[in-house]
Amino acid sequence: MEKKVWIKDNEELRIEIDQLATSLERSLDTNKQLETNLQEALSSQERDSVTHWESQIAEIIEWVHGEKEARSYLHALSKKMAEELESVKQTGVTRRPSIGTWQNRRLYKQNKQQLLEAQAELQNQVTAKQDLQEEMDRLQALLQSSERKLRDSEALNKDVLEELHKAQNEKEALQKDAEMFRERSKLKDDSVGSPGSAMSFRTFLTSSGQEVSGAAAKTVATSEESLSTTSESPPPTSGQVVASKKLVLSPKKTMGKSHHFQVKTFAKPSKCNHCSSIMVGLVRQGMCCDVCHFSCHIHCADKVPSICPVSPDKMGRMSGIDPKKGVGTACEGWVKIPKPGGVKKGWVRQYAVVCDFKLFLYDPASQQEKEKCMNINIARIVDMRDDLFGVSSVERSDVIHANQKQIPSIFKVVTGTFQSAGAQTQLLVLTESGADQRKWISVLKELRKLYCQLELPDTSVFAAKEVYDAAQLEQVRLTNCAAIVDNDRVLIGTEERLFAVELSDDTVIEIEKDKKVYQVDCLPDEQLVIALSGRQKHIRLYPFSTLEGHQQESFKVSDTRNCHMFAWGSINQITYLCVALKRKIIVFELNNTKHRYKKLKEASLVPPTYKSD
Repeated sequence: MEKKVWIKDNEELRIEIDQLATSLERSLDTNKQLETNLQEALSSQERDSVTHWESQIAEIIEWVHGEKEARSYLHALSKKMAEELESVKQTGVTRRPSIGTWQNRRLYKQNKQQLLEAQAELQNQVTAKQDLQEEMDRLQALLQSSERKLRDSEALNKDVLEELHKAQNEKEALQKDAEMFRERSKLKDDSVGSPGSAMSFRTFLTSSGQEVSGAAAKTVATSEESLSTTSESPPPTSGQVVASKKLVLSPKKTMGKSHHFQVKTFAKPSKCNHCSSIMVGLVRQGMCCDVCHFSCHIHCADKVPSICPVSPDKMGRMSGIDPKKGVGTACEGWVKIPKPGGVKKGWVRQYAVVCDFKLFLYDPASQQEKEKCMNINIARIVDMRDDLFGVSSVERSDVIHANQKQIPSIFKVVTGTFQSAGAQTQLLVLTESGADQRKWISVLKELRKLYCQLELPDTSVFAAKEVYDAAQLEQVRLTNCAAIVDNDRVLIGTEERLFAVELSDDTVIEIEKDKKVYQVDCLPDEQLVIALSGRQKHIRLYPFSTLEGHQQESFKVSDTRNCHMFAWGSINQITYLCVALKRKIIVFELNNTKHRYKKLKEASLVPPTYKSD
């Protein structure tokens, strides 16, 4: 029956792949047509704009040339008129006509009339010159506006080219999606009819899930202790293993509606309805459909069936693990672990979840036995991928302060520690009964065995290794904080000093002394080291040259007294420093000025208001 379901899934997937390939070909043809139209439009637009601007520039040059000729002509004419006026003045002064004869009076009037006409003509020439100057200014403004339009057209062409690049990137993304669907179909084909070790592990999970003790079943019947999911199926019991099942939604039975996913912050630990893994985090852990309340990881939203709503019975089957990758929740339930003082101090209840080769432990939201909710904060994580990981039952000598009746229900989990090579640490776990203890041990051992068989790639970003111990680094005692500068240098803050350690030649450079360092970090782009130090807990900036032993004065950031912590980040190639004080937050901009910083904004924090009874 399961083989027929797989075959049916493969047929539907092939149909989807063919449809996707057809849509991809159509999109490729559309993109080619758009590129052709865009190139033709750009070429025609460029030719028209160039011809238009050339004609306007030629007209402007002609106007400027005419204005220069008119200006020179007016200049010569005004000079000549000034000379004539000066000569007329001199003639009038030297040859003052006598008023006695009427001929002299007539000649005087004629000369005066000519002088007035010359002055009027000169005034007209000056007015014409001013008009030409205004016309020249207008042409200059027109030229500047034409240049601005030319720049705008160039920017528009650049935007069109960027849209073309985006279309090409979308085309490549569609091609990658098609390849991913093909690979997925191949994986489905390979999994049909080949049980192997993965299928035996699924059989083990199914069988162990059916053998639940009566006490554990009673616990599930009387409480809602399982992780919060959007399904309405009953939660698993303490020690119960959930069988891996896939949710298959046929397009023929859908309502034709799509999900309306929104990023959501879950108030308590929740599982993804697609892969059944825990959505880890404090805020914005995943997405949830506003209609059918189908929740999933953000990276799983593109993989879920685009069907809304999803029936509750199908949502309830979204649990278990993927035997190919080991992803999903395999086991969960309430357990107890020792208090910080040890088994002698007693036990504290926690909710344990085995998911993605990790053991998550959650504190209850309230210590009251009637409260069954979990806290969103993860109390502890045990990585089953550790080379020294192991799980086994305990002996009387391992838990000498435990009750004799509790020993059959206790098991221990062993992992490695980085304090020294080969060192181990163990975690004691108390279950509800001996049967639950055996089931937890079996599940953890089988998951460890599956991890070794799958040979999954190592996705860790950093590998912790011991570089120094107390004997090799005598100057550094009681380390409070540290930061990585580069591959060869490390910053270390202690109770009294700030050091820079050269790992290549084991050199220790003292940057600051007689100051307790609470937090330190480095900014390679700004060539600065930031430290929260001193009795009054100020923020100080140190140049990178101090890491090489050069004596250089540090920069004390003002208004940062009694600072709690700091954080920095870059936006648009500008580095900002955020400082948290008691009731306010100050934002600084780090720059290349004399003091290397500038205060931008200060935000006050309003304390919460409490209502008195």
